[in-house]
Amino acid sequence: MNLMVRVTTAAVLPFLFFLVVVAVLSNRIIRTERTSLQREDEITLSRVEERFQGITVDLATSGAILAQNDDTARAVSNRNHRTLYRWSRLFQSSSISWVMFFDTDGVVLSRSDDEYSFSQDLSTVAPVAAALQRERFQGLLVTEDGVFLVDARPVLLYGEVFVGGVMTAANVTGEFLASLSKDADISIELVVEGRRIVSNHPSRTPRARLPLKLSTGDGPTPQRAEIVFYPSQNVQDLVGLQRQLLVVMSLLSLVTAGLVVVIVRTYLRPYTDLVRELLLLARGRVPYESVPRRFEQVFPDSNHEAAIIASAVADFVQTIHTNMIALERLSTTDPLTGLSNRRHMEDILEAECSRAERYSTPFAVLLTDIDNFKTINDTFGHQTGDTVLVRIADRMKELIRETDTIARWGGEEFLLLSPERDLNGAVALAEKLRQAIDDTQLLPGPVPAEPHPVGTASFGVAVWKPGDGPESLLRRADALLYTAKRSGRNRVVSEPSVMRSDK
Repeated sequence: MNLMVRVTTAAVLPFLFFLVVVAVLSNRIIRTERTSLQREDEITLSRVEERFQGITVDLATSGAILAQNDDTARAVSNRNHRTLYRWSRLFQSSSISWVMFFDTDGVVLSRSDDEYSFSQDLSTVAPVAAALQRERFQGLLVTEDGVFLVDARPVLLYGEVFVGGVMTAANVTGEFLASLSKDADISIELVVEGRRIVSNHPSRTPRARLPLKLSTGDGPTPQRAEIVFYPSQNVQDLVGLQRQLLVVMSLLSLVTAGLVVVIVRTYLRPYTDLVRELLLLARGRVPYESVPRRFEQVFPDSNHEAAIIASAVADFVQTIHTNMIALERLSTTDPLTGLSNRRHMEDILEAECSRAERYSTPFAVLLTDIDNFKTINDTFGHQTGDTVLVRIADRMKELIRETDTIARWGGEEFLLLSPERDLNGAVALAEKLRQAIDDTQLLPGPVPAEPHPVGTASFGVAVWKPGDGPESLLRRADALLYTAKRSGRNRVVSEPSVMRSDK
């Protein structure tokens, strides 16, 4: 093999090596992101099913309260329309579309959505017919007005005398299905007795479809119930960046080969040096970050063509190094707050649980959620909501140790992992963070009158116990956070249910 071929081959091979390395590493990152996306899809599916079940429970709970109340039973017995209307209005909410009372013949006595709608005979309607037989009905109801999730049951005076019935209902519309998915980039499709209900109609091509398991009880079973997922912007950005890198590197390999063939005879020594340095670089003997400085020392004559090529190679290596850092950052960082993302935190939490199990070193997790964040978005807009998230993230980063890790866990949820910290220390840290957020001016103006705090934070604090894995530890922290929310928000709830607040 002659010198020209050898030099040309030696010059091109490192770029081909980089091409393969970038392709392999970027494919690995993309696969990891897609795997994480599949896990998030399963979590989203579970949450939608839980929210649907929660609405079913709300309907059943409201129906049971009304059916077992002696005041409503006497009002049904006496056909007191106004009293029944007032009672039904009390239980109408965002999850309950209407409440209806009917007598022992199945004739409507009152509806919460229409004060003057009564005397309609619904005795042949399945839920009403079941209640007239002193049986409970829970499931889907299809009528001319639409599809409803209902709970119907008899009303007994003094717990014994059958005087009529009560039915609570949620209107299953596109908006209803959208409320189940909230901010997730999905749509929900439901087909019941030929009626198709969709939460939204995006123009994008679906990425995946997963079947929904909805408990419909006594009503008709949906012919189709599924969640439609759409392509992730992060994955698309990673794929686009990978293509750009491969194209640039391929072109650079071809250009380099041509240049070497043309000028190797004139500038043999510098190119020999260049080949040597590229081989060292390809074999991993020169760190990427030291390439520019090393090439300046090897090629002191900056006007020589070999030195210019070396400078271009150094710039390209620096670009590769920067892009690889960017690829890694895209896969581990939340783009809005700059915190770790959920996937990265899951890896850290898994490692910390393994370390704690091996060395019995304590650590704590703090799960926090911004109180009534939807009110902020609805009142000031999503841009203000994003600003609030960034300010809270920055404020918390200022107050934690370098060894602590904080991640954006969900839409308005943050997860803090604090190694070498026991329960008392974790509760003290959570209280300090809660107070700091409470003292920080986050909103540009007052919010509408709310029954609960807005823009403050609630915390659930759990510490690792022997045998704990990430799921069990997070499950306890989530339950404690839920307790803090249910107890009035803007407070810290920890194990064993020690509550602290600003009050």
